[in-house]
Amino acid sequence: MNLTGKLCPLIQALRSCRNLHIASLARNAAAYDGPGKTTVTFISKEIGPRFQVSQCNENGFALSNGFMIVGPTVLFPSQALCWNISSAKYINDATLSLFTVLEPKPELLIIGLDDNYDLPYFRSLQKLMRKHNIISEILPVRKACTVFNFVNDEGRYVIAALIPPKTTEHLTLPKKIEETDSDELKNGRKRNIVETDTKQE
Repeated sequence: MNLTGKLCPLIQALRSCRNLHIASLARNAAAYDGPGKTTVTFISKEIGPRFQVSQCNENGFALSNGFMIVGPTVLFPSQALCWNISSAKYINDATLSLFTVLEPKPELLIIGLDDNYDLPYFRSLQKLMRKHNIISEILPVRKACTVFNFVNDEGRYVIAALIPPKTTEHLTLPKKIEETDSDELKNGRKRNIVETDTKQE
């Protein structure tokens, strides 16, 4: 009996030592800070100040927070990532893989295309979005920036996948057209005035 009485405390001490060692390993494993460490950030929970796209050209996008993003980008409400795609022609399952694994899913994915594409291309993109159950808007990149700014300002969880336009559009008219239009208007008004004056006499 004396031997059993001495063994029981020894067994309990060994068990508690083993449990302490396992708990220590578990704590150290969770605090690993070496290379290859995987981290998860919940973007929807860490939304800070939201930004907007203030400018868009063939080089990239200027944001309201002062940053310039060169090349294609994926914009979250307050964060931006570079998107490794050279043109909208290459949008496929692989280039959309980021959007298929996001949790929670965005309320809206806005895709801004770099060029004008034909209707069959738009239909194929829409089919691809439906395949992954992604609610999306597919627009020219400048319109996509405007929609992103509007929806993001409403406070919704929106993502924009934007490809810079191939050319910068200028909205100025050539002088010859402006002069011709204004001359025709002036001459037309003079004719009307002359005709009304002659009829009254």
